[in-house]
Amino acid sequence: MQHTPRLVWPVVLALALTGCTSAGGATPTSAATQSAKQSEQFTPTLTFALPSEWAVFEDLPSNFAAAPASASVAELEGETADAIFVNNDVYASNRDCSSEAEAMSPQPGVGTTPQDMVEEFIARGSVTVSEPQDVALGGLNGLMIDLTRNPAWPGDNCQIGLQDDPSQPIVLLYAGVGGLLHGFAPGVDTPKRYYLLADPDGDGTIIVELQDADTNGFDEMESIVQTFSFATH
Repeated sequence: MQHTPRLVWPVVLALALTGCTSAGGATPTSAATQSAKQSEQFTPTLTFALPSEWAVFEDLPSNFAAAPASASVAELEGETADAIFVNNDVYASNRDCSSEAEAMSPQPGVGTTPQDMVEEFIARGSVTVSEPQDVALGGLNGLMIDLTRNPAWPGDNCQIGLQDDPSQPIVLLYAGVGGLLHGFAPGVDTPKRYYLLADPDGDGTIIVELQDADTNGFDEMESIVQTFSFATH
């Protein structure tokens, strides 16, 4: 199961739907009352708790994803379902996305610390970024920002087959291992919240991304990520 740069947004086509079924008529249970679980492959090992109506969609060494169990892969890709993505070894994607190779390469001159990446996102102009807040999440320190698409942005002029309608602007923000590529879907303005956390194993960044597809706010997803604990040495 590998990511490729030609996937639809937010580039999670290869999610494994292992055991993901609709919660049906079950009474929703808050994450705080659920038993703690651990990621099987994602590193650093992530301890978490999900509400009964949520499920793990992906658990790979560099990528972890959770969403309502009733969601489909197409809804996650199209940013029409709430979701939480956790990605390590990420970097600001190249502003030059005229080819796959360029899009997947790091933006020249931009470091990989949380501060470096936040400054780059603000400088791009393609998104509106809230005032960065110092945060501690899961035992790691970093910055939190909220992002929305800048409606005045004309697009990044991508020519890499990531859009069905060339008239729809594409916004690319960060990339990572295995073809990971995240941003805003063409024609979609789903609010996002990023926790950019200093990787305990180096100078890199772990991003915890909250996707508010129903635009009801981040409260439910916040209750989940506040149960997170990353293994540190």
